[in-house]
Amino acid sequence: MDAIFKHQITIAIDRLKNNNFQNFIDELYLKKYGSNFTPIKQKKDKGCDGIINNNESLAVYAPEKYTLRVFKKKINEDHNNYDGNWKTKLPKWRVVYNGEFTAEMLQFVDSLEDGSKKIGIAQIINDIDGLNWVHQRSIADYLGINEQFFINDILQNVIDDLLKNAYASSGSLPSEEPIYIVDKIQLNFNSSDVENAKEEYLNSLGSMGKLKDTLKSYDDEEMAALKNKVITEYGKLSGDFKTRLNNLTELLSGNNGNDQQYKYYVRVVLLYMFEICLIGQRVEAEK
Repeated sequence: MDAIFKHQITIAIDRLKNNNFQNFIDELYLKKYGSNFTPIKQKKDKGCDGIINNNESLAVYAPEKYTLRVFKKKINEDHNNYDGNWKTKLPKWRVVYNGEFTAEMLQFVDSLEDGSKKIGIAQIINDIDGLNWVHQRSIADYLGINEQFFINDILQNVIDDLLKNAYASSGSLPSEEPIYIVDKIQLNFNSSDVENAKEEYLNSLGSMGKLKDTLKSYDDEEMAALKNKVITEYGKLSGDFKTRLNNLTELLSGNNGNDQQYKYYVRVVLLYMFEICLIGQRVEAEK
């Protein structure tokens, strides 16, 4: 997660207070833990704001205005309720706070329940960062964050992942001159696939524009390495262009192959490489 996207998320979470923060934690933990998280109704919860793995009780805290005195009072009440109603069934206790824990806060929680987990904003951000990209986008939407921050972040991650173990080519690479994309599609795809290929390319243009903006932050050596990696991996594949493009998308998606959001942006990168003639046959005007 890049610094700008992280900052936007931090600000959005800081603005969540009381029940709004608990609703957000429900949203996050349902994505993080799935069926191993059970939300608890906010009324008459008897000191439990959620259950993780059937053995851990949550106490969620996000006051309108923080003071140590109010924190101690609220958390002490939550712990008394947990101790009286849940501890036998749920031996673990977790306090989730939408800010940074101070030393006094940490010591107080430990004095109530030794070995309890203290989850502050840094861990919450880390939990979001650990989600797949589909869920990250859902969280960003939930928090009302402009999608541009998310798109910039995922594109940067895709490019950085592609650059891993890449190397710059000593040879020359095709230039990025304007191309006749319709003719190029017709040359590279079977006639039955041309219309679908055109539609995919047109639908990717908005994301491709964002990709081009993202690529401006990479230097010439990194760009050469990126292009060379795509050319090299494409050259190892066989079959018609559609088959090679599909297989290259899967290959370069790596461990994120089941993450449709991540795979989509890998595909955008490859369509851009197709557009600038790095992969696929070239039309006469490009030769």
